[in-house]
Amino acid sequence: MYELRHRHIGALSGGQRQRVLLSRMLARQGHLLLLDEPMTGVDAATQEQLMALLRAQADKGRAVVMVTHDLEQARRWCDHLVLVNRRIIADGTPAGVHPAEHRGHLQQQFPGPHARGGLMEWLTDPLQFDFFGRALMAVVLVSVLCALVGAWVVLRGLSYIGDAMSHAVFPGIVAAFLTKGNLLVGALVAAVLTALGIGAISNRSGLKQDSAIGIVFVGMFALGVVLLSRAPTFTTDLSNFLIGNPLGVSAADLWGALGVTVLVGGLLTAIQKELLLASFDPTEARAIGLPVRRLNNLLLVIIGLVGC
Repeated sequence: MYELRHRHIGALSGGQRQRVLLSRMLARQGHLLLLDEPMTGVDAATQEQLMALLRAQADKGRAVVMVTHDLEQARRWCDHLVLVNRRIIADGTPAGVHPAEHRGHLQQQFPGPHARGGLMEWLTDPLQFDFFGRALMAVVLVSVLCALVGAWVVLRGLSYIGDAMSHAVFPGIVAAFLTKGNLLVGALVAAVLTALGIGAISNRSGLKQDSAIGIVFVGMFALGVVLLSRAPTFTTDLSNFLIGNPLGVSAADLWGALGVTVLVGGLLTAIQKELLLASFDPTEARAIGLPVRRLNNLLLVIIGLVGC
């Protein structure tokens, strides 16, 4: 891998990237190697090289546990096989486990809503897993948050701000990741700066807020890409930051989402009348002494808080 030492990992092919990742893993001298579909996106020749490398590590006494859908390849290289489809179907040596004998069980689909047990059982079965319950609760809290600010987004004509905010927090997340800080705090700081930037550009330049949103969104996202490029060993998928995964929500994340929901709901309730007047008739709102600009900025910050 010496010839690839000056290339960014994002510029490598699938096979080169897999070899680099395996090299980094092997260099740590761990006694247990856990691999999830290590041959995905790798050409046949490179697959043979990687499997031979893993076989050599196993022969040296290191434990190698690999998840794969390529049963023939697993039988060629592995010492022990476990066939799983929601349950253990077969367990033993390659000579004793014949996938063809269990093909019906391996290809068995998950039962649908019309299977035995009825619709309710089909719907409630996933709730037996803690991670699924946390994911469901997180989605419910997020839906409440989106409903709270969604009416104001429509009323103000800020149709572009949802997509913009979700991407504009990217530099804050990357900065927190590179400094080993809290990702949520980094996203929150970036969201607040984005909201204030949108308000400042809109108020001082006379541009419509959608135009200001586009300017700040592009600038912040570009800043995040630049920060990301400063990490030569960065390997995490970009979509993990931008999209996230509700199935990975922890209990602490749920408490944080609940806190944000209560905070946003309380703020919007407290300033509802002022926001309504500032939205429908900003001239009258200024005439009676309401801080219209501050109210607009506060609403943008609240939307940014929900977006991050």
